[in-house]
Amino acid sequence: MEQLEGATFDLRSLLGSEDRDFLIRSNGDQVKISSLQGKVVGLLFSSSGAPMLCEWFIPLLAQVYKELSVWNADFEIVVVPCEMGEEYFTAYFSDTPMPWLAVPFSGADLGEPFGGLSLPSLVVLDANGKVATTKGVDLANRYRGAAYPFTEERVRELEAEEEAMLQNPTLENMLISGPIDFVLSGDGNKTVAIYFTMLASVSNDPVAQQLLDMHMKLKEIGEEFEVVVVSTDTDTEWQPFDQGLAGTAWLAVPYQSSTSAKLVINFCDDTLVIIGPDGKLLCRGVSDVVEYHGIDAYPFSPEKLEELAQLDKAKIESQTLESLLVSGELDYVLGKDGLKVPVTELVGMNVLFYFSKKDGAFAELLPVLIKAYRNIKERGNSFEIIFVSEDTDEESFEDRYGQMPWLALPFGDARKKTLTMAFNKPSDSDLVVVGPNGETVATRASGLVCSYGAAAFPFTKQREEVELEEVANGWPERINFYHYGDYELVKIYDDNFYFCDKCLLDGAGWQYWNEDHFRVHPRCALPENEEMNGTYEEDAGGEGEEQVE
Repeated sequence: MEQLEGATFDLRSLLGSEDRDFLIRSNGDQVKISSLQGKVVGLLFSSSGAPMLCEWFIPLLAQVYKELSVWNADFEIVVVPCEMGEEYFTAYFSDTPMPWLAVPFSGADLGEPFGGLSLPSLVVLDANGKVATTKGVDLANRYRGAAYPFTEERVRELEAEEEAMLQNPTLENMLISGPIDFVLSGDGNKTVAIYFTMLASVSNDPVAQQLLDMHMKLKEIGEEFEVVVVSTDTDTEWQPFDQGLAGTAWLAVPYQSSTSAKLVINFCDDTLVIIGPDGKLLCRGVSDVVEYHGIDAYPFSPEKLEELAQLDKAKIESQTLESLLVSGELDYVLGKDGLKVPVTELVGMNVLFYFSKKDGAFAELLPVLIKAYRNIKERGNSFEIIFVSEDTDEESFEDRYGQMPWLALPFGDARKKTLTMAFNKPSDSDLVVVGPNGETVATRASGLVCSYGAAAFPFTKQREEVELEEVANGWPERINFYHYGDYELVKIYDDNFYFCDKCLLDGAGWQYWNEDHFRVHPRCALPENEEMNGTYEEDAGGEGEEQVE
């Protein structure tokens, strides 16, 4: 608050009383208020009315406190009871426990001189008792311990340092915050991969597995290569952090540290940043290259990355169904009842690859896709679907594939990596279409299938942008639609993806819409349209069922 900025307080008068000149620790020990003289003091105001906010901030603040203790900073935190009863204060301070001090509970509202603060708040006083900032929560969250001593001057310094780092990233300005270097060691002259990940998922992360393999093999041949992990976990416990690194020889930036906060904010989207032996940025955003090429990406020079890019381009240009699905003796896909279907039988067809996992949009999309599949097949089209499982266990794969009428890639099949690379890492419930000549004609056909059902076949740009416009000319311009209420909807075309308010699946292109932005797919709006839905079987009706005029 502006009226507090620059105000000065006497700690003895502010935190003590006529008959009390001490503060307490969570174990009950007493600490003289006079011991705070000459220290930067953070006054932590909290309330029983904001428990969730406090649960989020307190563990983070504990990491800041620990970091500043390691740095031997003259800093202390004092909990100031505010808008809370004695029972809550005891649970809040003593039972947690917290590593800092507190004003003993007396029932008085000690936050009165700081009235108007949002809770929790961290007001920081400088060594002379002057208010350095009332925005301690924001500064601790943004900069962690590096914000010390929490002055405007220090914030400007940090902003300038980060700007310099972004302009010219180096090993030093990325991995050092504060007076202590936790990570850098050895003789230097190493290539360093800085990897951002949730440590709990390392064992299932293909990029992490490639980095583990690369690190081991390069060490075996004497190459100077290190991996430094930056955790993007939001869990404030240390146990997942330690468990995530188990079995690796990687280094790590301390969890929830100043360095971690700085890197996550500025580089997390890159996922993998490479620093060269000269300590300068070599490349960034190369996780896909490592996932697809592994150790062949080393040493990450511009020449090496260009070479791999040309190889990838050549593969795309020469892509055929066989190049996607034939690898040595793996020259088949699964049919029902374990039947092995040779890939050669699919050549010349339109083949849709269905990427899906158990916890995705599987339940909503599957019945729509099955209906479209059967309608397309019934019309004699040369068409097939291949299920590519994103599941992590075979039981889930078997359970879900048992509900599908089409083909599948076997669970854990090595060819999945080839498909993922060729289709640029499709996300859950993506439908990727390969045409009769083996070329990729659509990488997000789910919107087309959900919008138009069987009428989207063969999913090409020509079908989407030209032919479907002619089809749409035969649809009514306005409809009366019932779905938990009556709506008058108008037919429009919109290039942006949208979500249908009827089936809650995404859509693309033509839709029925009103000014309240209620939208439905043409497939949902016109259930009797045979081109989209095949032979229409009327629903039993009831609340939530549509009635179209």
